[in-house]
Amino acid sequence: MKISDYARVIWGALVEVVFGMVLATIAFLFIDEPQRISFLKETVSDLLSVSGQVLFPAAVAIWITYVNIESTSFGDYLRFKRAAQVFHIGFIYPCLVFFATTVSLIVFKGTKFTMFADLVVFLLAYCIAVFITMVLNVATVMRLYGAFRVELENELRRDRALENKR
Repeated sequence: MKISDYARVIWGALVEVVFGMVLATIAFLFIDEPQRISFLKETVSDLLSVSGQVLFPAAVAIWITYVNIESTSFGDYLRFKRAAQVFHIGFIYPCLVFFATTVSLIVFKGTKFTMFADLVVFLLAYCIAVFITMVLNVATVMRLYGAFRVELENELRRDRALENKR
């Protein structure tokens, strides 16, 4: 990876963190602490279902699918374009965030420590940002796959044209 690739990854991570902070700040500004805590206590089981039974397994499935893609000729294409490692990180990172959120919700459910609620609110907001990025990364991989197919078809046409000339 080139320095510019690392810079894009860092920029993307910073944008996610800032977006998560903005969402959490909006929640902190418009919902007072007792209401936030009460809402979290009432919905923690539902939020656990979303993070632990939907987001985390979906992120793991997407990451496993991407790992399988890396072993194909399309994976070679991604390595040639210097995008494979960036996407690998981009698909494993949501797994870690969703797992951390799930664990924090489990801990929050079993504790009376109210300061932990602010961390949970931030992690939930951050999950939204990471989920959006994950979906955009999947779309980008699909666009690159389309470009790969076009290049592959052009190569096959060139090979056929050369064979026909012989």
